[in-house]
Amino acid sequence: RTTGKERWGSKVAGANKHISPTTVKRLYACLRVLFNWSVSEGLLNASPLATIKPPKDARRVVKALTTEQVGDCLRLLNSRNFLSIRNKAMFLILVDTAIRLGELLSLTVDSVDLKRQVLVVNGKTGERYVRFGNMTAKSLWKYLAIRAKLDGNHNALWCDRYGNTLTERGVDGIFRALGRKAGIKLHPHLLRHTGATLFLKNGGSPFECQYLLGHHSLEMTKHYCQSLGFEDAYQAHVKASPIDNLNKRIRA
Repeated sequence: RTTGKERWGSKVAGANKHISPTTVKRLYACLRVLFNWSVSEGLLNASPLATIKPPKDARRVVKALTTEQVGDCLRLLNSRNFLSIRNKAMFLILVDTAIRLGELLSLTVDSVDLKRQVLVVNGKTGERYVRFGNMTAKSLWKYLAIRAKLDGNHNALWCDRYGNTLTERGVDGIFRALGRKAGIKLHPHLLRHTGATLFLKNGGSPFECQYLLGHHSLEMTKHYCQSLGFEDAYQAHVKASPIDNLNKRIRA
């Protein structure tokens, strides 16, 4: 990271912040292309980067809520009024399915299959199907029952008590307020991180997590794997030991 002042010749505060490892790597790649082109065009005899090693990838660990923090938030959403019922359903959906905020708000009533416990999600990678668990299904059923009594004449799944469709800004405010009550910094994307991390800790594979998150490649998903440790690997091996499982098949 650079600590120099007036980077790029600018005195704007935002231009003089520390550079992240990701930004350094991106700048290196851009300069390498520029200098290589300059050499091929005869503008330079050699690239200034020829003797400079590429910057290494930063080890990025995705932040997530602990199970205790998730429990604290759910306890704050145990009231039987409309807002608590709706907010609890949204909270559980975001953690249980790890969908994006935009995907959450694009859901319609018709997107929900309570019988199969499946959501039809439209996201950056197109349409995909994600499952939600029993506790989430119960909470979602309660919300749908109370939502049916509203005056709203639209099919959007999430709305306020007057039937108006919720916005991203509105949902973000809901969870930040919940976080203040729970004594944590909370926002919708953190719930997505939490869902993906808990999915892996509970034995889900990175490939399944990639589909769950709607990522184009496993490269985007690997950051979630950085939060796993020996205990997670140990428990996963108990379930998936190649020899133990082979021995079961042989004896069968």
